[in-house]
Amino acid sequence: MSESVDTQAKEAPLLPPTPSGAMLRTLGLVAAISGFLVVLVYQFTLPIIAENQRIAIEKAVFEVVPGAVSRQDFNLGPQGLAAAGEGEAVYVAYDADGKLRGIALQGAAQGYQDVIKLLYGYDPRCQCITGIKILKMTETPGLGDKIAKETEFLAN
Repeated sequence: MSESVDTQAKEAPLLPPTPSGAMLRTLGLVAAISGFLVVLVYQFTLPIIAENQRIAIEKAVFEVVPGAVSRQDFNLGPQGLAAAGEGEAVYVAYDADGKLRGIALQGAAQGYQDVIKLLYGYDPRCQCITGIKILKMTETPGLGDKIAKETEFLAN
């Protein structure tokens, strides 16, 4: 019985060596094409995403500052409030007569899964927050997203 096993092992054809050079070239080419496509899609969608964020913030300003019909953007930096420059964005909202209705500011806090970004409205006359709007969050649907959907919380 041992002779038949030995002859079968001797008669088994030897496999050719794996062409590692061709395999590495193929993997390198696939990785390069994939990387190029990721960068291409990112560059193509970046202005679209920025425009959608601008529109979302513009709509949110008018939601968190009731009665506002126009706004003016400022930046709060080390030198103070400026119409342009680096710093935190401040959205000043006005009514139809051009009178100040309130200010909208962005805020962020750590949620359970990630940072929650929101916009809140402030009325300097009553020194109170007039509304909040969630701009970005990645909380669990049905559990953590109640802050964006629950009317009792939003009315607080």
